[in-house]
Amino acid sequence: MKKSIQFNFRRLIKLVRNEIFTNYRFWLTTIGAVAGVWVILYLLNARSGGGYGFHSTWYALILFAGGFLLSGNAFQEVQTAPRGYTYLLLPASLLEKFVSKLLVTSVGYALVTGLLYTLLSLLAKLLATLLFGQSLPVFNLLDASVIKMMGVYCILQSIFLFASIYFRRHAFTKIILAGFALLFVYSLVLMFFVRVIYSPYFNGMHWGKMMLHLDYWELPSIFWGLVAVVKWSFYLLLAPYFWLLAYLRLKETEV
Repeated sequence: MKKSIQFNFRRLIKLVRNEIFTNYRFWLTTIGAVAGVWVILYLLNARSGGGYGFHSTWYALILFAGGFLLSGNAFQEVQTAPRGYTYLLLPASLLEKFVSKLLVTSVGYALVTGLLYTLLSLLAKLLATLLFGQSLPVFNLLDASVIKMMGVYCILQSIFLFASIYFRRHAFTKIILAGFALLFVYSLVLMFFVRVIYSPYFNGMHWGKMMLHLDYWELPSIFWGLVAVVKWSFYLLLAPYFWLLAYLRLKETEV
């Protein structure tokens, strides 16, 4: 079969549509189960008059946990021989296949979950008002914190997307374990530098007490320069870096 080389948006749309409708029964069942549990918790919070931070907590859980799980299994079919051959032989370029997976698991997932959550919060508000005469506010999809949350998700999910093509099995579990390991090493390195560089301010690690007595704004400018570099590297470089790694890894599977 002659491989498709040029990028074609019509083929991309067909691939995205195929991604959505291939497992539509699974997604409908999952959405129904999560929505059922969510409505019960919503009504309990609405009846008690609480619910502060309810939407931000639950939407973050659905967005990150569900999205990471989806991204971590995005290329699962490529890792199994029969389904992998069928997928790689689809009449589309490798870039189109990769972009379709990326769109569905990143921006597409964030927008769809946001819209569904907004609709569900509106319906739950009407139901709670009828039952109890009070309810929680409707989820605001256009809130700055929500948009930022979506952006952070689209950055972090690139790691799980890469893991889905890099690891043959249990990609989601392996990347979680790797993340905890890196976090542990980072904490040790950070504690070491804090102990060495800021030893005059160090009082030891005591429960309920400050480890450092330091005015952060008195730190040297080079410190804040490094903070800015790390911050903008995260926002601008992390996702493209892992997207590139994932695409290159996918090319290796085609050879």
